[in-house]
Amino acid sequence: MAPFESRLHPDSGSFQAHFQAQRTGMLALIDGLRAPGQRAIDASARAAARFARRGALLPATRAVPAPVLATMREARARTPHAVQFGVARF
Repeated sequence: MAPFESRLHPDSGSFQAHFQAQRTGMLALIDGLRAPGQRAIDASARAAARFARRGALLPATRAVPAPVLATMREARARTPHAVQFGVARF
């Protein structure tokens, strides 16, 4: 079998121009994906002073960590009924 010979030349001007155009397009897509997250960060920063005046925590700060949620779900799954021994569980 004959060895494969490529006709692409990475050092050529047309290859570099195409590469740069593709790279610019991909970077623009990445920026578009990051934009909603940045808007949320900016909105949270604007609301921080209002929450601080009230002595409240920002919603992102008061979120329950994932391991705690997993433990709570596991405990709930192990409890056979919401009411045991005639005493309501809350």
